[in-house]
Amino acid sequence: MRRLLPSVKTLHSLSFRVPRVLIAVGLICVITPLLGLLYFFYLFDWNNARDSLATSASARAGRKIVIQGDLRPTWGWPVSRLSAGGLAVDNVAGGSAPLMIQIERIDAAIDLRSLLKGDLKFTELTFIKPQLLLERTAQGAANWRFSDNPAGAVALALVPEDRHEFPIIERLAIDGGEILYKDPARKTDLRIAATSIRGAADNRAQRIRFTGKGIVQEQALRFDLTGGSVLELRNSQAPYPLSVSLVAGDTHAHVVGTITDPIAMKGLDVTLNIRGSNAADLFPLTGIALLPTPPYALEGQLGYVDGVWEFRQVSGHMGHSDLTGDLRWDVRPKRPLLTGSFTSQKLDLADIKGFIGARADDEDQDARILPDVPLDISRLAAMDANVDFHGVRIISTKLPLDNLHARFLLEDRLLKVVPARFRTGSGDIALWLTINARKAPVQIVGKLEVRRVPIATLFKNVAKATGEPNLASGSIGGTADLTGTGMSLRDMLATSQGNLGLGMEGGQLSQIVIELIGLDVAESVGYLLAGDQPVPIRCVIADFK
Repeated sequence: MRRLLPSVKTLHSLSFRVPRVLIAVGLICVITPLLGLLYFFYLFDWNNARDSLATSASARAGRKIVIQGDLRPTWGWPVSRLSAGGLAVDNVAGGSAPLMIQIERIDAAIDLRSLLKGDLKFTELTFIKPQLLLERTAQGAANWRFSDNPAGAVALALVPEDRHEFPIIERLAIDGGEILYKDPARKTDLRIAATSIRGAADNRAQRIRFTGKGIVQEQALRFDLTGGSVLELRNSQAPYPLSVSLVAGDTHAHVVGTITDPIAMKGLDVTLNIRGSNAADLFPLTGIALLPTPPYALEGQLGYVDGVWEFRQVSGHMGHSDLTGDLRWDVRPKRPLLTGSFTSQKLDLADIKGFIGARADDEDQDARILPDVPLDISRLAAMDANVDFHGVRIISTKLPLDNLHARFLLEDRLLKVVPARFRTGSGDIALWLTINARKAPVQIVGKLEVRRVPIATLFKNVAKATGEPNLASGSIGGTADLTGTGMSLRDMLATSQGNLGLGMEGGQLSQIVIELIGLDVAESVGYLLAGDQPVPIRCVIADFK
């Protein structure tokens, strides 16, 4: 029994050994991680991990990612630095170039204290010669849609959905950045330079600037976009500042203002100034098919909410006519819908020649009321429309018209004017017009109503030319229903068939007016030699097919 129990001397010796062992074990537990950390931070060659890091990132993104340059950490507290060179991301199959993304070098300074709290904060982030290729292939596939690959859903989940999800970047520097955008189907090819700029008046982080030029729908374009810093982009408590200047052909546009949420495109509050030689030139840029116009300059408030653009409180001029109103462009339907209401207090009739197919800048058409310029109906399939227009006072050297009101309805290549109403003296003229581009050749159906139009107003220019103020008196009225086909309004009316009825009661016509209506040149020449005599009219009725 005595052999089985340790002696007091043995227990005494063990009491001294146990603390020593515990201390030794504790030292090993502490020193080993420290040695590991020292090795990891200062002795470990991170370049040995490049391939495994790239392979892991490739699996997450669904695209091959390669890190060709050095990985160089510089450890410190509270800020550590990491430099990575030669980053490349593959493009989709069928792309115009093998790489979608390539960056010569990324330098990052990371705040470790924020990292311990679960936030990623860069005190500095620098991109050296980043190049990004965004394109659609000939089959229409977009190379930026990582979600097309199931593995790419992980990469797509990293894209911020809200402003506050952006990483914290105190200072961002972009050196030699370039973005290429290509869309062969839309004949678009843009080259965009990306840089960061620092304000001279303060020490805020750099603002972001993009300048670009290229071709959009075969139209030359250049633009300059300046936004706030990435810190301002992340701050959801204040609107994000924005300024854009754009030149496309003869079109010049400038936008300045703020946007509440640039990620979700919500809360856009900017002023748009736009001018150009022809509003029809906006189609390649906006998809809005407008009729030809004379030179214009407009200003208003531009807004965007859930797929709907609004151009509110618009004011300016188009040709010699003033213009005010509101415009709404809804891109959500299969065919985008344009709605609007505009008013001109002083409308020059020559400025709306494009509404009936004339070129606004074609002086050769001035001799004709109805132009023979082919109507451009190719864009009617691109959109639907419901636009109201009101011209309060009309300036015209040919027709004595006033107070125009018209509504234009476009639905799936069927354009209707329902109706266009004019005042002329104490009478009025109403025109209903339907242009059906669903058929080939294009069909036009028109209905005209004339009510109590003073005859004297119709021959005002003749009276002025002859020096005879009393050529006609009384009023005229009637209706016409016509249907025709062709590529211009003149062709359609020239091929039209239908019914026409006119009536006049009381009043008088001068001999010269009667002969001019009858195209009797000999009698007209006789008037010039012998003078004019008024002819009283009891009743005139014309009704024919």
